Amino acid sequence: MSTPMFVPEHFAHLTEMANEGVGGFAIHATDEFFAEKENLLKRPEAVFLADEYTDKGKWMDGWESQRRRVAGFDWCILRLGLPGEIHGVVMDTAHFKGNPPQDCALDGLEAPGATREQLMAATNWTELIPRTRVQGDHKNLFDVANRARFTHVRLRIYPDGGVARLRVFGVVVPSHGCSGVPVGWTRWRWRTAAPWPRCLTAFLGRPPTCCFRAAA
Repeated sequence: MSTPMFVPEHFAHLTEMANEGVGGFAIHATDEFFAEKENLLKRPEAVFLADEYTDKGKWMDGWESQRRRVAGFDWCILRLGLPGEIHGVVMDTAHFKGNPPQDCALDGLEAPGATREQLMAATNWTELIPRTRVQGDHKNLFDVANRARFTHVRLRIYPDGGVARLRVFGVVVPSHGCSGVPVGWTRWRWRTAAPWPRCLTAFLGRPPTCCFRAAA
């Protein structure tokens, strides 16, 4: 039985903008030998199945790269399902006890419509969380101060290892060219049923819960 997504109290007033349930998508990872990048964006909490194995080893519910033989790090590019301001991040290493990354970092990019190749080649990523030591089998919480709008994030792990989930909490900000949003109404919350601009309906479909409010 799956466990619903955990939302830390510290971020409870914000929207989780990256999970697959709101349209989040894993675009590219440098290595996913042991476990696939798509697991980072699953909505339920990660699980551990003691007797589950693959032809590559122990099955793990997360993104896991193999041990690096050369210097460097692995990284994964993710498209946010709901672009906007990023206020906080959870790098969840649940069940990765002996093989989590030593350090993690996160970058952001505003690049609506960018292709995989363009995102990989981009040099204007903004560092949101600098390289920081993380704990294994732990929900590592980070505050983000940058208030720019971002459509993509890039998770960096040093030098390799496994991360179960990446949660990105913030305030949803529709595109400036979006029609149907009243002037001054730019900050969004995922709450209860209410009017939904046609630009987001076209992009996400009709959501079960959503509302908007005027920017502060």
